[in-house]
Amino acid sequence: MTIQEFTANYKLQFNQTVDGDNATFIANAIDRATNTVVASQNVSFSIGKMNQGIRDSQSPISINELTANDVIDYTKRLSTDLLCRRYQVIDYFPLNKDTDIYQLQD
Repeated sequence: MTIQEFTANYKLQFNQTVDGDNATFIANAIDRATNTVVASQNVSFSIGKMNQGIRDSQSPISINELTANDVIDYTKRLSTDLLCRRYQVIDYFPLNKDTDIYQLQD
């Protein structure tokens, strides 16, 4: 399926809650014809624990502290990638920062 076919039939809805150090993120694929959720991806994490793990790794990314917005954007991209893989969307790369994943929302 192409991204055009996917967006003709489905839209993505992102819901997020950040409560202090804890974040919960839900990505839903919604069928446009019936307006029902046909697939969902749920993620919960601690931003502080994630940052500590990155610092402890001493990898190149550990030089910069991640903000909540950085983590949420990456989580949206990862969830979008997983949902697009489920529907076998070809030639669409949501993990690439240059890809506009927000076009999939309505």
